[in-house]
Amino acid sequence: MADLLTGADIRRFRKLLRLSQLEFAGQIELSQPTLSLLEAGRIALTEQHLRVLNENFAKQANGPTFAEFVATIEHERGGQQSALVAPIGRHLTLSVWRWREGWDLSVLPPQTDVVDLVTVPFMTNPAIAFAMPRANEHWAVGEILVFSRCERKEVQNEDVCLIQCTRRRSRSPYTAVALARHVNSGNGRVLQLEMISPAGSALIAEQEQIQVLLRVVYRARHI
Repeated sequence: MADLLTGADIRRFRKLLRLSQLEFAGQIELSQPTLSLLEAGRIALTEQHLRVLNENFAKQANGPTFAEFVATIEHERGGQQSALVAPIGRHLTLSVWRWREGWDLSVLPPQTDVVDLVTVPFMTNPAIAFAMPRANEHWAVGEILVFSRCERKEVQNEDVCLIQCTRRRSRSPYTAVALARHVNSGNGRVLQLEMISPAGSALIAEQEQIQVLLRVVYRARHI
């Protein structure tokens, strides 16, 4: 199991429990400096660490047990949207990724792309957070956007959305941030997505092209 989890995962578990590094370290028989190195990935996670975590967090009154947390991680890493984080507990702590064009939600990105952490209220669907590098009329520079997976019927006009699609002549997925527009057509109301990043022409959202659809449900300032 040590090859599945990372130091960033341990930090995420600690944040879910709302414990400081000093408090958490005391419960898993480590010093605070050692825990800091572990969470930063400078010390490898061992089976001994996992055994202590399993034993010391086998029962929780206000948060997931370590076994529940690991099960969630296994589900995330084994799914088709490995970069999305499934909710557990009363709050959801997300790694904030640096937004870059060319994202693939089916691949877990390198930890070097993490720029922050953000804790949001409980939500029912998997989510992902990005710090946006450039400002425009839809977000400020460095603003954190939290996207949650949704159905097309949940998308409102002017919602900022994250989509993963396949192009008509290619099976390779691509990810983009787009602005939702509801327009009238011969088939009734159609969801049109106006590309923001990467910039481009409007995309008519056909069901068979969209693999994943998310919309912004939370915003925060990156410090």
